[in-house]
Amino acid sequence: MNKYKKLTFDTFLFAISTFASKILIFFLLPLYTTILSTKEYGIVDLMSNIVNLIYPILTLAIAESCLRFLFYKKIKRNEIVSNTLLIIIFSFIFLSLIYIPLKILNLSIVKYWWYLVSLYIGYSLQNFLSFYCRGINKKKVFAIQGIIQTIFLLTLNLLFLLFLKMGLYGYILSLSLSYYIASFYMIIASKIYKEFIKFKINKKLLCDMLIYSIPIIPTTISWWINTSSDKYFIIGFLGIAESGIYSVAHKIPSLISIISSIFNNAWSISAISESDDDNKDIFYTKVFSIYFVLVIIVGMFLIIASPIISRVLFANEYYKGWIYIAPLVCAAVFQALSGFIASIFRAIKKTQILFISTLIGAIFNVILNYILIQILGIIGVAYATVISFLIVFIIRLNHCLNYINLKIDIKKIIISIVVMLMTMLIMCNNIKNMYIYSTILFVFIFLLNYKYIRYNSKKILRKIKEK
Repeated sequence: MNKYKKLTFDTFLFAISTFASKILIFFLLPLYTTILSTKEYGIVDLMSNIVNLIYPILTLAIAESCLRFLFYKKIKRNEIVSNTLLIIIFSFIFLSLIYIPLKILNLSIVKYWWYLVSLYIGYSLQNFLSFYCRGINKKKVFAIQGIIQTIFLLTLNLLFLLFLKMGLYGYILSLSLSYYIASFYMIIASKIYKEFIKFKINKKLLCDMLIYSIPIIPTTISWWINTSSDKYFIIGFLGIAESGIYSVAHKIPSLISIISSIFNNAWSISAISESDDDNKDIFYTKVFSIYFVLVIIVGMFLIIASPIISRVLFANEYYKGWIYIAPLVCAAVFQALSGFIASIFRAIKKTQILFISTLIGAIFNVILNYILIQILGIIGVAYATVISFLIVFIIRLNHCLNYINLKIDIKKIIISIVVMLMTMLIMCNNIKNMYIYSTILFVFIFLLNYKYIRYNSKKILRKIKEK
């Protein structure tokens, strides 16, 4: 299978899983915004963000090592699994024991703590087993588990929210249970239980795995600051109800994040596989060029359509959050492009720039959040997110050009970004005839890149058809 065909096939499999588990859930937004209050949705989103933050810290990002070390055929698979599982088990125990001091201090989070622990355990297991399936080339199992998780999440959401009226507790419980059910399927389908039976800790291997994974933690935390710190500024300055509205607005841009994660999961494998190829520069250039244009076009479409989409998906007072969508879409575009370049750096083993760029972006994000929220309110937080992700993208692209000979048209890239940001400002300011001006800019971007897309698409399609 040639590299283009492999990338296409892997993208298709990851699309099945991600479409099932994430994009279809997107269409449950009307249910959530109808049943959950803005405060309840803010609490739900806060808990999910806490899990995303503490997961890499408590597990020492060991699942990343599991994936990477499974590619080494000489290392015993059961020892990789055992080492990974040991760290995850300790993280469960540690998180459970934290309940005691929280109870003594009588903090308000206590009443949600076991729901958070349940969510964390389910997320950790599902994440670990997903990495394992990808590492042993069980991509179909990975894809199917996404469908299973979606089916049960949808069913349990309807049961707990519509019929049993359990509110935010029902939402968290349904999400946790869907993780457990998907994990159980992967345990059986991947036959990882055979590795559990041969449980054996290899201390030297564990040290090697942690040497690989621990440096990932600062990058992950910095990335979390870029993606989630804005919500905490909103909670601190404006309240959790406003955070709920902002979190719902985040769901439209998440379409770009979801689609880009589908591709980037497959791309990361291809980038590593081709990293030693003499023609990797050509391969990287073609894929990046097409990817950049498509992400920009999708982003601009979502910006223009955001009021209409919000009217359909957002109920009641959530609708006013549509004004935040345009800058959040731009941020998602820059995040997607940064993620693409990150795979190249991992492939060529130059990961230090990932941490540096993410840290710089996080610093700008925090400073700008603090300043702009007091001047502009929530929209200022959204602008801060755009700027920080743009900075990360610029730094990574600049350094990438030092290592990889990407033959890209920098002028077109700059023009495309400027036009997208102009469209963002037109929509955010709700100016007269905004749809006309935005549509003109959209057509301009499409025509600017049309010949290039058509030419490269044909070349890639020919490559895919080759044996």
